[in-house]
Amino acid sequence: MLYKKVILCLLLCLPSLLWGQRSERTPTLTHPTLYVGASAGASASQLLFMPSVSQTLLQGIRVGFMATLANSEYTDFTFEVAYNQRGWQESRAQGTDKERFYLRKMNFIDFPILCHLYYPIRRAKVGIKMGPQIGLFLGETITSKGTSFTPQERVRQSLKVVNTFAWGLMGGPSISYSWGRHRIEMDILVYYGFNDIFSTTIRDPYSKSSELFGMLKLNYLFRLL
Repeated sequence: MLYKKVILCLLLCLPSLLWGQRSERTPTLTHPTLYVGASAGASASQLLFMPSVSQTLLQGIRVGFMATLANSEYTDFTFEVAYNQRGWQESRAQGTDKERFYLRKMNFIDFPILCHLYYPIRRAKVGIKMGPQIGLFLGETITSKGTSFTPQERVRQSLKVVNTFAWGLMGGPSISYSWGRHRIEMDILVYYGFNDIFSTTIRDPYSKSSELFGMLKLNYLFRLL
């Protein structure tokens, strides 16, 4: 009777043992692992004008869904679809118009594809992420206060977005911690845009209007395979 109970106990524990072994599997080229999850964070952005424009960093939110394919103990690749708020902000105290400011917040859907190179330290991983990102402009909101804007500032503030397709490079440090099938990551990334948001022909007031922003985000991932 006792041996029947032992066999029954082993049978009940077998799925948990197999699950635990599966969760500890090291990814390879022939047997990669797949994670899916979500990310949330904040960005700080500005526009790189030429001639330069005095700005303060514009803060925005960034949320997305992501999938990560790990093909070795030291590398993986991440594809993400994210909503991001970015743009630029101007403010200045001049005369009695102390609260004068101009804020232009642009909304994008971004598609980064990042290579993750890391070194594992037990359950933690420390490394860098880098790769291209493309984005689609969705729309914008403009907030303006004050009346003492110069003619040049008013011209700049009236510029229309002409290039709705954004592209550039993104990269930065990343740390993560894994347990079982779960992983939490923290990324600090910087994006440099190669395209101009506004028209930059010889007849336009600016010869450059590209994007630059940094972000801090947290990712939660669950391993499917």
